[in-house]
Amino acid sequence: MVKTLGKDDLDPLQIARKLPRPLCGGLLGVVKMALPAGTKAKTGQKCPQGGIWHPVGNPKEQRSIGINNVMPPTPKGETHWVLQKPTGDK
Repeated sequence: MVKTLGKDDLDPLQIARKLPRPLCGGLLGVVKMALPAGTKAKTGQKCPQGGIWHPVGNPKEQRSIGINNVMPPTPKGETHWVLQKPTGDK
């Protein structure tokens, strides 16, 4: 008997959910996905996703900000930052 694989069959989180608990070794708590480009964060809040950020409406003012660092004030007083390119620290 041959089973056709669906997209959920290849998803690491779905695979971990199907494993017996001793085999997955807490894997469910480790699998996290990066936030997508375009995610916004307010100045003064903790950075939700490490990566390259720019102020809203000002994509040339790029800055690398690490996860859990405080989102800094923007050069022109914008209130939000936009994630341009996420890095692996989620």
